Amino acid sequence: ALHRRRHGHRGVRGAVNVALRAALDPTAAEPIQTDISAALYAIARDCCWSITGFNWRPIYCTFHLCFVETSQGACAIVAGADSPVLALSKTSSVGAELDHFDDAAFGSAASGYAPSMLVLLAADLKSDLTDVDRSWLISLGPHMDYNLKYWRPRTVGEVIFNTWD
Repeated sequence: ALHRRRHGHRGVRGAVNVALRAALDPTAAEPIQTDISAALYAIARDCCWSITGFNWRPIYCTFHLCFVETSQGACAIVAGADSPVLALSKTSSVGAELDHFDDAAFGSAASGYAPSMLVLLAADLKSDLTDVDRSWLISLGPHMDYNLKYWRPRTVGEVIFNTWD
């Protein structure tokens, strides 16, 4: 069923992906770098992981990377630079494509040490953008409409954690 949005957009009714709403909520407080760092050290310690380095976002990037060594190998904690969200990626270097996965111990530790940050699930991040998602994103403003057309993201994760300039 089609309906008219406030801004004249036509879209399909339905629910917008939960991860998109959380990460792009304009009312969410922007996380402070020192708070992110302190929380990630506590989470890593609780998970018996070792932090090997941070890559704080360059200006055009929407996320920070915290590289960790686990008993399963190297991976990264992806932290939203503009919104209080976290995710895990099998990424082990700057510039590598994000490949999200879940870890129950990480989720549990994050809820204890960083309760204001939402851990995004791999299934949500890997899900394809729906027409409802796209319509909602376009309603955020002309910059998002341009970015969707120019960068052509396919998944929710590509919109949330991006390097668009």
